[in-house]
Amino acid sequence: MTDSQKLDLILVNVNNLANIVAGIVPRLDNLERTVADMIPRLDNLERTVADMVPRLDNLERTVADMVPRLDNLERTVADMIPKVNKIDAIESGITEIKLTLENEIRTNIVRVAEGHLDLYRKFDDAAKIENEKEIIAIRVNILETELRRIKNRLDQIA
Repeated sequence: MTDSQKLDLILVNVNNLANIVAGIVPRLDNLERTVADMIPRLDNLERTVADMVPRLDNLERTVADMVPRLDNLERTVADMIPKVNKIDAIESGITEIKLTLENEIRTNIVRVAEGHLDLYRKFDDAAKIENEKEIIAIRVNILETELRRIKNRLDQIA
């Protein structure tokens, strides 16, 4: 290869390199504009993050203030559990008392009343109408009590 051919080859390569550089320059200019456009946005992002720091600190303090209050609430609820159990036991006892009154005491009172009524009948057979009034009065009294109890149960249910 002669010197002239070598120089021609170098010149072609230099032209190619010049064309490549010419194509890169606009792209670099575009990249430079893009970076320049991003700087204000990054500054804005930095300001936004700086504004959020105090708010996050405030949130952290608020959560820290809530922890003791939640602990206190937890202790209060734990203290209430035995009291609720006592209330359940009291309600159970009241139910037992009501059942005893209804099933045993009332029945025994009726029996005693009937026994007294029998004694009274033997004492005064002539006053049968008065005795029947007494029985009716006792039964009406019992029915009124039953009606009141049923009404109370209905009121509780409704």
